[in-house]
Amino acid sequence: MGDSFYEYLIKCWRSLGKLEGRESWRKAFDTAIMAMTQHMLGDWDTDAATGQVMSYVAPLHGSRRDSSMEHLTCFVPGMLVLGSDDTTPENEKIFIDTARRVVRTCVEMYRRQPTGLSPDNVRFTKGGPMNAIDPKSIQRPETVESLFYMYRKTGDEIYRNWAWDIFEAMEKHYATMSGGWQGVKDVRQVPPQGDDKQQSFLLAETIKYLYLIFSDGEDVHLDEWVFNTEAHPVKITRDVHIREARR
Repeated sequence: MGDSFYEYLIKCWRSLGKLEGRESWRKAFDTAIMAMTQHMLGDWDTDAATGQVMSYVAPLHGSRRDSSMEHLTCFVPGMLVLGSDDTTPENEKIFIDTARRVVRTCVEMYRRQPTGLSPDNVRFTKGGPMNAIDPKSIQRPETVESLFYMYRKTGDEIYRNWAWDIFEAMEKHYATMSGGWQGVKDVRQVPPQGDDKQQSFLLAETIKYLYLIFSDGEDVHLDEWVFNTEAHPVKITRDVHIREARR
């Protein structure tokens, strides 16, 4: 599930504040998410200790849903958190419940690898293991992005704990002797082989969201700012008529 189109539906709605016409973005988002949950959402496993269902958002091949998920798709829980504001109680419950289910799967993509790093793409066996389709890890931000939104929404320390585990795995396996971080070619191998590349989004997104998870909630408050898909903060439009009157 590519991120930018679906993500910007809700982010345009939030960033436009009180501007006329913003509700068309909200309507398009709600329609898209209802279709996603109906056709693309699959259940993988259940946590025996907590009863938490773990789900994934899979690509469609015609009318057939695949049993795989890319790490890129782990932006979905954060997007759903943004969509849970200012909607019906029924939609809010659907969005947050789905976000919890998918973010737990994204975390398991890290926890179930020897390195503690997530593969770029995995395939699921219902009630069984996940297997890496593409075993590389290139410092992607989507899971820690969603953990940031989940923590800001719920205040549940579990999301900080999971984020810290991911950071420690990154620090252990990405850091190089010469300075900087690099991705790894296969998260199933310990020690892993590095790819000799530090991605631009490592600092722009991954580390930024990790920092914000552990910072004060007033830092870049989500009632005032919207992060675009590259994690650049955009100020929410407020009181446009007042500003225009002062010109």
